[in-house]
Amino acid sequence: MSLLEAIILGIIQGVTEFLPISSTAHIRVIPSLLGWQDPGAAFTAVVQLGTLLAVLIYFYSDLTKIGRETLLATFALQPFRNHDAKMGWMIVIGTLPIVFFGLLLKDFIESQFRSLYIVSASLIFFSITLYFSEKKYQKHINKGHHPKGIEHLTWSDSFNIALLQVLALLPGASRSGVTLTGGLLLGYSRETSARYSFLLSIPSVFAAVRIMGDYRIIFRELSDGRYEFNKIIITMALDYLEQLESEAIYILRETAGQFERPVLLFSGGKDSITLVHLAIKAFRPASFPFPLLHIDTGHNFSEAIEYRDRLVKSIGERLIVKYVEDTIKKKNLKEPSGKNASRNALQTFTLLDAIEELQADACIGGARRDEEKARAKERVFSFRNEFGEWEPKNQRPELWSLYNGRIAKGENVRIFPISNWTEFDVWNYIKRENISLPSIYFSHERDCILRDNKLLAKCDYIKHYEGDVYTRRKVRFRTVGDMTCTAAVESNAQSLDDVIQEIMMSKISERGETRIDDQCQMLQWRTEKNRATFNAVYRY
Repeated sequence: MSLLEAIILGIIQGVTEFLPISSTAHIRVIPSLLGWQDPGAAFTAVVQLGTLLAVLIYFYSDLTKIGRETLLATFALQPFRNHDAKMGWMIVIGTLPIVFFGLLLKDFIESQFRSLYIVSASLIFFSITLYFSEKKYQKHINKGHHPKGIEHLTWSDSFNIALLQVLALLPGASRSGVTLTGGLLLGYSRETSARYSFLLSIPSVFAAVRIMGDYRIIFRELSDGRYEFNKIIITMALDYLEQLESEAIYILRETAGQFERPVLLFSGGKDSITLVHLAIKAFRPASFPFPLLHIDTGHNFSEAIEYRDRLVKSIGERLIVKYVEDTIKKKNLKEPSGKNASRNALQTFTLLDAIEELQADACIGGARRDEEKARAKERVFSFRNEFGEWEPKNQRPELWSLYNGRIAKGENVRIFPISNWTEFDVWNYIKRENISLPSIYFSHERDCILRDNKLLAKCDYIKHYEGDVYTRRKVRFRTVGDMTCTAAVESNAQSLDDVIQEIMMSKISERGETRIDDQCQMLQWRTEKNRATFNAVYRY
């Protein structure tokens, strides 16, 4: 989404929000008519901050009076002693239904509910409903009945209007429209219905922004090369990074508390470096309650290995390196051959041997759910049987972030503290914490092999095949793994800010753009996972 599109949709939202027509419907329908992308539920929620500000300014005196009286009455243990105090509690209690259903239906609101069929159907239905409520109101007035004022608002009527407000979770149902309809049907005047509707909207709009307003999505959507504008949104995302950090530290400490001999899988890549940084925050000034374990294919980038050794020396922790080459010789394994051959699959045997030798009962890895299908269903505590296999039926629920690490002898657990992070989160966290990285994550000139539109680093491990073209390009690596299956991307990004900007503009995932082995095995990912290949693949 461009900045111009965001401004236009913001104006549309501002105009339609204060009319009994759905602003969310217009933000959904108009981009479709103009051929733009759906701005998404997060954008729709965040632009309502303008609405919230306008209502706060207009009702400033009312809100001040209601807030003051509510607090004084509550402290005096007489919460409903006057109309203003009662109104304050009506607004608070009236907000609970929409918050409850907003959290319950969040995934549907972001996906199925944004269908144009649902939006148009609800827009038409609620328009007709408002029309008939207005007709009934006029008929009521013509008979000589006087509409009720705000002072006549009862608890039951207040809660009924609040329940109607829940319908506004449907794009196409106007929040002010449904609450105004409810007020008119209950016999309240237009002025009373509108006033209570907007007072009730203040905590509801704020809740919508907090529940639906994923600032990382807005940051990505509004990029379009305007970095200075995006800095505003970066600041809003920082609290989210703190939440992710806190969750990861909690998981690391749970691991230390529940397991006897855990290890941290480490290679010198950005995700494992982030894990080490989190471990420092979790356990310093004490030493780590686990060693670092690297399963070395022998086909690594020299920059990553040099950084690995330098970091381990600086933090003074124990590093254990197990070599795939040794496993191949010991077990007489057949090394993969042919185009795009890689030792990645053979890491399984080396890892399982290392687990047995070290008697490790838990392996901490840097896998993230956004990386690929195989990781999307992974739990934070991912259980493996005595053969190192992942079985879906044996995975345990993790309700309320409660992790059960109880295992039988021979079983093992993979633990993913940054499972809920994205590549974008990792880079923003690295920037915020000023974490150093290997130089290959930034733009540099390198001799490459152009193969099937992918740029592989020229090295002794990659054989030349017909169709391969040697070339020298300015590249960087989004992920660091085995050199035989990790492609580079052409880039001029020489700083963290440049990398973050580049990632925002990219429409291809990290592994989708760089991991050749993933693309070769895409159709077999379930089979591979069940036979334990997934056990060895940890994030670099």
